[in-house]
Amino acid sequence: MEARNHYIRILSSSIDLIKQQSKAEWMGYGDDCTRFFFTRAKQRKLAAYVYSLEDAQGHTQYGFSAVAQIDEYCPACPTETEDQDHVFFRCGWAWVFWTSLLQWWPIPFPTQDLTSFNRALKRLPGPRAERRISYTVITAAIYQIWRAENSRIFEHRELPVHTVVAQTKGQIIQRICFLNTKTGKYTACMDKLYG
Repeated sequence: MEARNHYIRILSSSIDLIKQQSKAEWMGYGDDCTRFFFTRAKQRKLAAYVYSLEDAQGHTQYGFSAVAQIDEYCPACPTETEDQDHVFFRCGWAWVFWTSLLQWWPIPFPTQDLTSFNRALKRLPGPRAERRISYTVITAAIYQIWRAENSRIFEHRELPVHTVVAQTKGQIIQRICFLNTKTGKYTACMDKLYG
């Protein structure tokens, strides 16, 4: 019994010694590991920078200063500066899209700029199920407008508004029907949804 206890003390002290040695080694290599980690993080950040971009004439501009000087006009409305209010609300394509979609599911909110849009979202009228459908319609609309803008910029392809509206309505109806089969919360809204 005494020999066993003596063996356990020796074993645990040798384990403690190994732990201390490994900590000392890590402390010595710590600077190298930290340098490695931050170098990798910096490489990932640099990979996300835009070094080249194609301008409206199809010429590729290289370097930060050249990319920064490319015009920022909307490809659909060449006289308008492309900012978030323009892309989502004031662009002709977006305006027709909102008008068509809101004829199907009327939501009383302004579509001029993001600030008034956000304020109006907080005060949507109607029963809870209808408000949730309204949020779904708005989310789908924002996504589809963004998708159409990306298609216009990167693929040089104009998506027809009425086709995108029909696809969006179909996706919303499919989603709400699926949720209704699971919860039954949207049964009262189904006639309005299919209307």
